[in-house]
Amino acid sequence: MTAQSIHELSPEQFDRVLPLVGDQGIHFEMLATLSGHCRGRVWVDHPDHPRAALVLSQSHNGYCQGYAPSWGIPLAQQLIERVIGPWGQRIGAVRWSLRYPPDWHGALADALAKEHPIADSYLCLHYPNERTLPLTDNMPEGYKLLSVDAAFLAGSWRHREALDDWIRDCWASQAAYLADGLGYAVVHGDEIVSHCMAEYPTPEAYGIGVDTTEGYRRRGWGTRASRATVRACLERGKSVYWHCHQGNVASEQLARKVGLEPLRRYPVLYAWYNPLDQLVVNGNTRLWARDACAALPWYQCALVESDRNPGWLSGAHLLGEGRWAASTAFQMARAHALCQQPKRALLLLRIALTKGWTDWAAIDTEPDIETLRTLPEWRCWLQPNAAA
Repeated sequence: MTAQSIHELSPEQFDRVLPLVGDQGIHFEMLATLSGHCRGRVWVDHPDHPRAALVLSQSHNGYCQGYAPSWGIPLAQQLIERVIGPWGQRIGAVRWSLRYPPDWHGALADALAKEHPIADSYLCLHYPNERTLPLTDNMPEGYKLLSVDAAFLAGSWRHREALDDWIRDCWASQAAYLADGLGYAVVHGDEIVSHCMAEYPTPEAYGIGVDTTEGYRRRGWGTRASRATVRACLERGKSVYWHCHQGNVASEQLARKVGLEPLRRYPVLYAWYNPLDQLVVNGNTRLWARDACAALPWYQCALVESDRNPGWLSGAHLLGEGRWAASTAFQMARAHALCQQPKRALLLLRIALTKGWTDWAAIDTEPDIETLRTLPEWRCWLQPNAAA
């Protein structure tokens, strides 16, 4: 496939991709984009009779569709390398992900090898339409369960940033949400405790997503908000779907508690737009898989390339300055400690502190750096910061 065979469709042409969807119809973000309920971009191999397509949502989640991988994979490869990657870096986006038919996995991962993507998977759950949902629990004194409607959005609520971000990422606009969306929030005084929102609408279904404010988690508030939202979706005659990362045990347990059942697992590739960030993420992925010594070359490569490419460093999220960069230094310290490199690990802990790391509980309890706490240097390297 040549670059000349890639065509970007205008929004009024998006429905030309629908015949390619097939059994990927569980991806309601993609369907909502194609139907115009959410913003996005669509590329195809042929503008009138597409055989392959890539749909990119406003949240930078990509969806590959095609009659065969021989058409779809070259399209995805060229778009990621030549269009989506440079565009995402230019606008300061964080990362992209790609969902695709399972039988494409090996060949697609090979085609995108230069991007160093991370292979992962997600779980889709759904609520059986024939089942009814009991009424929402009574609320304890001082707490209210409110519909997220126009009156609610006009109010002044603490911790509303996550809710506003949700509407922005999952709907074409706030007006579109108010016209066709729904959601419920648990509030305490002027504070949003938890919210569950319908997202990515299609004529037949909603996806839903939930978020609970830190400090209120694991206390049942997300369950109350989710149950109310699922019930409201069913009353509108909509099917309900819930997507979560395969490792997000809390999200899956919450979905099951509300009554959703597993439907399908599906593969995902993802990468950060900035090359330095992606090197760090590859290191983190190996560290979290308990292979610290495999993580170190990725971290080292990120540091070397940051010196060679100052332009990359200026746009990086995980290196440089700030909260995420402090977290990266802490993860690197863990890896060096596990690989029996204590001096380097201590240095990186100091760097984490200078970049704004404030989680002293992690420094005191993280098992991966336990060996550092027994060193004579521990007190003189770190205790002055603790006292400060």
